Amino acid sequence: MRRVNMLEFVSLDGVIQAPGGPEEDNTKPPLWKSVVPAVLFIVVAISLLLASSTFAQQASQTSKFIRENSPVIALTHVQLIDGTGAAAQAEQTIVVDHGKIAAVGSAASTNVPAGAKVIDARGKTVIPGLVGMHEHL
Repeated sequence: MRRVNMLEFVSLDGVIQAPGGPEEDNTKPPLWKSVVPAVLFIVVAISLLLASSTFAQQASQTSKFIRENSPVIALTHVQLIDGTGAAAQAEQTIVVDHGKIAAVGSAASTNVPAGAKVIDARGKTVIPGLVGMHEHL
């Protein structure tokens, strides 16, 4: 009787084969080809879930700092410093449409869109561009 090494297999016909030999069943894909995509999918799903909940939490935290939540807001009779070094301009109107400045001009000639929330800002000064410039990273 022949001794068989632990690393050898004996097939039914008596031929000794080393693992990975020509008669080994290679029809099944390796385990890593099925496990790695599943794990990757789970990691991506969890990351997206955490990111969306963080965004929702940040949105709720910032809402306490928002006093006006109208889609269109007009600041009238405001003093404007535009940041270019030019002198401050008195009696200006600034129209903000869905978070973007849509119009800037003198209060007498700048049209305020119908349905806009009008804020009389007499005695106030607006300096665009300074929000969010003080960050702690």
